[in-house]
Amino acid sequence: MKKINCGYCLTSIQPVILFVCFVVIFPGCVANKYSSKVKGESMALRVKENSDLIRYATLKPQVIPDLASRTERNRGVIDFATIAVSEAIGGIINLVDKEKKKYSATYRHSIGQCYFYDQISESSPFDPSGMQFTGFTFLRLVKNKKGVTDTAVYARFSVDMKNAYEIINNSSFTLKLDDLKINYAKAKIMAKKWYEPWSWFMASKYPKLNMDFEIIFTSSFVTREGNIFDNVPVGKFYLILRNIPMGRNDPGYEPFYAQVKNNSVAGRSFLVPRSFGYYYSDVNHIKPSYGQGIYNIMVNVTESSRSNFVGKLLYDNTTGFIKEVGGAIQVKKLTK
Repeated sequence: MKKINCGYCLTSIQPVILFVCFVVIFPGCVANKYSSKVKGESMALRVKENSDLIRYATLKPQVIPDLASRTERNRGVIDFATIAVSEAIGGIINLVDKEKKKYSATYRHSIGQCYFYDQISESSPFDPSGMQFTGFTFLRLVKNKKGVTDTAVYARFSVDMKNAYEIINNSSFTLKLDDLKINYAKAKIMAKKWYEPWSWFMASKYPKLNMDFEIIFTSSFVTREGNIFDNVPVGKFYLILRNIPMGRNDPGYEPFYAQVKNNSVAGRSFLVPRSFGYYYSDVNHIKPSYGQGIYNIMVNVTESSRSNFVGKLLYDNTTGFIKEVGGAIQVKKLTK
């Protein structure tokens, strides 16, 4: 019988053993080139202001109809500028589950002590005159392999001006997405690698990302009655983005960005309340007034590369939001 050289056998199978150990011990370690970008990370929020946001000169004057004139509606007496149609928004939205860490990531940035109006007012806490907030830009930067700072996420939002009367009549505004660019993800995206057989089936040919923006407006103010409110939420918005193409070679890349731009963002915000105070009107004279409305913006971003990391949230854009920020009692105090 031929003698087997055991030393030779062990030597020949060592590479196989090492490969198996590598596969078992280090599963899923390699990420897609568009993902896990955290080196040199920085973020910025830039508010855009324009005191001519509401162009009053171009608006048609509104007339509040009395009981007699309402009977003439069918004959066209009432101006359509005075008629508003309810636009109820509610239901269930899917949000990324923040508890599932491996293929998800979260980050936030905020900006504060901004003025919502460019002038004080003698009228009321919600006088829209001089509203200068027009929108903001969110920016996340990272450093690439060459050490050069590159844009990972760019999102520009603006006040939706399709109905200026909504701002004036109901003291609230909505946002729309003007521009969006996502080049790199902070969350891990699995890549296909020859030495990771499971990635052949689990990783997608065209990598995708899910991303949620939660935008919160808060304000600090004092009422005429002396009630003080510190950092109170006055608005909340959600931008829900699913299956974002991460590569320009993806056939859905251009159609995706063309579809999301200029879309309305779910949510709304009340106008920032003006804080009660006084102004110096003349020598040795001060008069009561309302300030310029101090506000803060916080943006929370959650990313996920796995569709099963998405959960459901019951969303109500009206009464549910008022309950969340502290009830209608605070609102009533401001309108006395």
